Amino acid sequence: MTSGQTLVVVDGRQLHLGGCKAIPYATSHRPAQISAHKRARRTYATGEAVKPPVVDVVQQPHARHRVRATPSFAIHSARVVGSEVMVRLFSLLFAFIALSPLACDGCVPVPPGHGATCTEPTECGGETPMCSGGFCVACVETTDCNGADVCGSGLCVECSTDEDCGAGEPICNALTHRCGECAVSDDCGVAEPVCLPEGECARACENDTDCDDNDVCDSALGACVECAVDDDCPADEPLCSPDLRECQECLVADDCGAAEPFCIDGRCEECIQNTDCGATCVCNADLECQSGCDADDDCNGGEAHCDVNLRQCVECVDDGHCGGEDPVCVDNECAECREDSDCPSGRPVCDEGECQD
Repeated sequence: MTSGQTLVVVDGRQLHLGGCKAIPYATSHRPAQISAHKRARRTYATGEAVKPPVVDVVQQPHARHRVRATPSFAIHSARVVGSEVMVRLFSLLFAFIALSPLACDGCVPVPPGHGATCTEPTECGGETPMCSGGFCVACVETTDCNGADVCGSGLCVECSTDEDCGAGEPICNALTHRCGECAVSDDCGVAEPVCLPEGECARACENDTDCDDNDVCDSALGACVECAVDDDCPADEPLCSPDLRECQECLVADDCGAAEPFCIDGRCEECIQNTDCGATCVCNADLECQSGCDADDDCNGGEAHCDVNLRQCVECVDDGHCGGEDPVCVDNECAECREDSDCPSGRPVCDEGECQD
């Protein structure tokens, strides 16, 4: 049996399923500890269920996770006619079907936001303060986002489709949700003919001498990248993302320590929702635990107002808390503009709270 295979035990018999890794799902928001491209939600079939076969999934020693589960897929109460061999074959088939939504990357929808679960908004916080459909999210629709951002998978992002991008960077990258130059290398020019996974065109290479000082040649891509292996990365970002070819602090939660146990966008963070902090604390927009508030009297300094919905001390809750060159309140911070109509004719475009040419 090779590394990365899954061992399935059905009624005492073994079945090897190659390459499809089971991902554990706890009753809390633990999927959020798995990086965005690894998270998956456990789903079950429904119907008139009778006692299903017990399916034990045991990830082999080289895998990160171990899972034992008893999927409750539905089986209509009908007699199976045939030999014991046929019964075993059906059991194995059902086990394979039941495992598919449990684990494989791309088999099931990724939970929205950072995967944190909730029953009410006060449990949320951080970058995802809204509770919708049982998950903490930053947005439900694009109007919940500011500036040019759109709502995609419960987060405010630069783009969710190509239509959200402009002529200079017309492709919405599915990995980063950022607008990029290319989807395939044919979209690139002669000077930088290779399309990198993050949607940028890069210089072709045969070895490191063909690249800039800080880049290396990825022989698999035939292009200059930030990193090809972990050894190309510095101590503070020691891991090379195989998807983006970028150095990161973490790829999954197991790469983080107890003090900052959540891996979000390649960085280890202290919290992703209020319930990750103590009873009197909340998770702020920087994904750090801080003391909560119930009124302005609990706040001081530059963050003198209490957003009672978030239980966080902030710069502003409404426009009345702002003035001068930054007269509007955007995401609890005073800003120059909320939309284009707030800007003068010489700088008519509102971009992330600032008027631009």
